[in-house]
Amino acid sequence: MKKNILIILGLFTLSVSSYSQKNEIKETSIEVEKDTTVYGLENNQAITAPVFKYKEKKGKLGVTEFLKDTLRHPEIDCEGKIYISFIIEKDSHISNVEILKDIGGVCIDYTKEALRIIDLMNGLWQPASINNKLVRYKTIIPISFNRE
Repeated sequence: MKKNILIILGLFTLSVSSYSQKNEIKETSIEVEKDTTVYGLENNQAITAPVFKYKEKKGKLGVTEFLKDTLRHPEIDCEGKIYISFIIEKDSHISNVEILKDIGGVCIDYTKEALRIIDLMNGLWQPASINNKLVRYKTIIPISFNRE
């Protein structure tokens, strides 16, 4: 009985492998075109830049008010600016966050705080547009830490 089962299993394995060799299954993939164009100040187009909105204030005033309300100074005593670049997506969210320059040294907590601030800005942007069409926009924000 065991011998018959082994023979049947062997034949089944042989027939499956010969079937897969004869009838190769070809994988196909469909690529969906996605707009990955990113605009910024360097583009020479009539672009309406993104606007940050916070507590009825817009632009730099909104950013200043937001930083006053949310920025926390870590315990280590450091001063300086951290420059962070990111893309404001068409849906007003932030992506591709990158630290361009940090304070350095033992001030890593300041970099973490700057990244926390950028994360809190998610969804508070009015996206950029060209001819009333929303576009992705790359921007750079300096976050200053002063012990005044």
